[in-house]
Amino acid sequence: EQDVDTHSPAAFQEAWAVRSEDGNALAAAPIGGMIFTPGTYRSAATISIGAGEIVTLDGLGQDNPVFLFQATSTLGTGAGSKFNLINGAKAENVLWAIGTAATLGANTVLPGSILAGSAITVGAQALIQG
Repeated sequence: EQDVDTHSPAAFQEAWAVRSEDGNALAAAPIGGMIFTPGTYRSAATISIGAGEIVTLDGLGQDNPVFLFQATSTLGTGAGSKFNLINGAKAENVLWAIGTAATLGANTVLPGSILAGSAITVGAQALIQG
């Protein structure tokens, strides 16, 4: 586990430096409806969440569970997508390290902080909690 200062210009590089043999590969398919436990999740392409879909982050009752999502390409969420944080999961312990751009659809509620290589676009009434 590595602390990443999201206010530092080097934060993006630090987030990408986190590599773990125990990391989990994500398929290019949308992650809506999935449940994630603390750890690092990597996509060789995109992380996407369909419109109105819900993703659950389960902290497993840990004291300070951390979730790191890495995508070499993009993060995209459909309108109205959201997350359930359960069993101790906290928005401030979620980090999205995105290779190029992140685009959040209208009314999306996304936990965490986003570090993107080129751009972050936030739709109307979208909320980033982190």
